[in-house]
Amino acid sequence: MPDFPDVRPEPDADPGPPRRRGAARYWSLTRVPGAGGFFAASTVARLGVAMSGVGLLWTVRHDGGSFAVAGGVVGVFAMAQALGAPQVARAMDRYGQPRVLPLLVATHAVAVVLLVGSVATGAALPVLWAAAALAGASIPQPGALSAVRWTHALSDRDLLVTAFSLEAVANDVAFIVGPALVVVVGAVTEPVLGTALAVVLVVGGSTGLAVQRSSAPPAQRRSAARRAAPGRAGRRLWSRTFAALLVVNLALGALFGALQLSVAGAAVEHGAVALGGVVYALMSVTGLLGGIAYGARHRAWSPQRVLLAAASYLVVATGLLQTTAGMRSLALVLALIGAAVAPLFVVSTILTQAAVPAGVLTQALAWSGSASAAGTAVGAAVTGVVVQTHGTSAGFLALAAAAVVMTLAALGARSREPAHADAHAALAAQRPRLSARGRRIRAGSPMSRRRAPRGGPR
Repeated sequence: MPDFPDVRPEPDADPGPPRRRGAARYWSLTRVPGAGGFFAASTVARLGVAMSGVGLLWTVRHDGGSFAVAGGVVGVFAMAQALGAPQVARAMDRYGQPRVLPLLVATHAVAVVLLVGSVATGAALPVLWAAAALAGASIPQPGALSAVRWTHALSDRDLLVTAFSLEAVANDVAFIVGPALVVVVGAVTEPVLGTALAVVLVVGGSTGLAVQRSSAPPAQRRSAARRAAPGRAGRRLWSRTFAALLVVNLALGALFGALQLSVAGAAVEHGAVALGGVVYALMSVTGLLGGIAYGARHRAWSPQRVLLAAASYLVVATGLLQTTAGMRSLALVLALIGAAVAPLFVVSTILTQAAVPAGVLTQALAWSGSASAAGTAVGAAVTGVVVQTHGTSAGFLALAAAAVVMTLAALGARSREPAHADAHAALAAQRPRLSARGRRIRAGSPMSRRRAPRGGPR
């Protein structure tokens, strides 16, 4: 009989965190040093980001008098946000969040003031577009910044999934509450006050992130990146796996854009326009519940398998839209679709974190967000023409097509964890650990090289 080596942990080895279930998994996140502070700050900031587009729409419409002008300004704002986010994220990775964020939010606040002032004084359209472009390009991406901090704080991959599930829930809540809040504030007072509140939340939350230096990942200067991951692999962002994940996010955004137009068209066809928003909100509720449930369980499936399963599930769920005969059946199918959105977001983030070097993670997450935003814009534009020309049933086919593209892209993302993930492990190894006796273990010490059991800290 072969003599297998003894891999049992030595007495001083770190036994790793116990496997928790349910609410205990989320509660364990509160014990991560600095996590409560940076998550709260990012939540405030992302609420302001969710309010910004709608706030500018009503502000420009109120003072400019035209939905065409307002739509053009908001379109330029959104396009600049999608294109500028990866470039800003690149600066975040290279120089660090505490250095870049103050300058970024100051620029954003000044740009919004210039935009509102230009609208009030009746400035020419190119002036409005220039101010909107500057405001969009300088708005931070608090979701990506918070996700990078979770990655820096947690070495337990399973617990990281729970943290990303919490991020997905926070995003959903922000984009449900934010637009409604800015409309209510504008209706009760003045539309410009809704925009002002959005700026205050963005600046306040981002400043809160900037001052929390202890939880911020270190700046990845080029020399540091080379030491952490020698060769070109340490600096390379693009790979086949990352490209496939971008297509997944692009298709998911297209599905959302097509869904908005298709649901609105179905509500008009059935003579129930007032129920359109209620039906769409039901999908958001099931998305929230799906995110909470996914983060609360210990997962036996790999992220690649979950991604493919969720995308395939959406192919079937969107196909069921063709069988709906009224708003009640439409609401049921939309609830089924919403349940898969949060797990898709979580596993996409996990796979992105594993597919790129540590020094470009913020940039990678920003590219994912930009791909989703671009997909939403294209999906809404194409589906609007399809619904107008061929009816709601054809719009539902556009949803199914987006789900099929997502599934094919998920097949391309089913590769082994790339060598770039070693950069994340190298950074995690620099963080202090505690032995079973409570002693601090320095990276590189003999104790730190002892093998810990599977599931423990790296």
